Amino acid sequence: MTFIKSIINDSNKILLKKYGPPAPELLISDRSSIKIAFVDTETTGIDRKIEQIIEIAVKVLCFETSSGKILSVEGSYESFNDPEEDISTEITLLTGIENKMVDGKIIDSAALNIDKESKVRVDGKEIQKQKRLRVWSFFKPNGVIVTSKDNENRKTIYDILPKNLKNVISIGRLDINSEGLILLTNSGEFSRYLELPINDFERQYKVRVRGNVDIDKINLIEKGITIDGVNYSRNKITIGKKTGVNSWLSITLNEGKNREIRKLFKHIDLSVNRLLRVSYGPFKLDDMKKGELREISSNFLKKKFDTYFYL
Repeated sequence: MTFIKSIINDSNKILLKKYGPPAPELLISDRSSIKIAFVDTETTGIDRKIEQIIEIAVKVLCFETSSGKILSVEGSYESFNDPEEDISTEITLLTGIENKMVDGKIIDSAALNIDKESKVRVDGKEIQKQKRLRVWSFFKPNGVIVTSKDNENRKTIYDILPKNLKNVISIGRLDINSEGLILLTNSGEFSRYLELPINDFERQYKVRVRGNVDIDKINLIEKGITIDGVNYSRNKITIGKKTGVNSWLSITLNEGKNREIRKLFKHIDLSVNRLLRVSYGPFKLDDMKKGELREISSNFLKKKFDTYFYL
């Protein structure tokens, strides 16, 4: 049988004595430690004793206070000889208070309306408001890379972007020799949402190739193909006009693996000499000029993404 002898807080005040009720004026403060002396007359292992005493202590101490409810605990223990009992065990528990406040006032009910100006704190930490989603389209020119830092000191898109956009996140990438639409955002969550293949956002590219365009070979890579052990998914290819030794093609992907388009066309003996991304999901390059930056309107974002993101 396990029974509690006493519960003492870190100020040596007795909270419980021989099953007596907790004194309501002696509240346990946030992250305080409490010592519980108990006796176990059974021969169960010490791990089971600790498990039992924690269960008992939490049941006893989980009473409503002005600061919320006492949460569960972590502890250490030691056994000692007690003149009143054959042996006693003392366990020290670190408690935590679930302290919820709105605009400086402690709340004890979830039935509370808050607005965008409200300041919410839990356990002393302010809950940060979700940032309003912002998205920009950028026409990446040839010869710059999509990264914030480069070990070879090559020019990056962040060398071109305004200083106040140095911390924005790029959605997807284009290699140094590719150009066209790059999306930028202030939300890592939104970036991941657009990049994940499961969300099925199509990327469309215009590609200029050198070589003989064979419709049978085009059909081969359209169905999906494995090249050098890498699986490439199905895609859609449209053949455009031919100018001299070059031909224009349009290809639509649902995911973009490293240098995928160049590798696909190389596999069918076509050399890519220009690659331009013209769309990414609902976002279009349209009439943008190289190096141009445009912020996507809130109305457009609300129409397309209001279900998933704060706008």
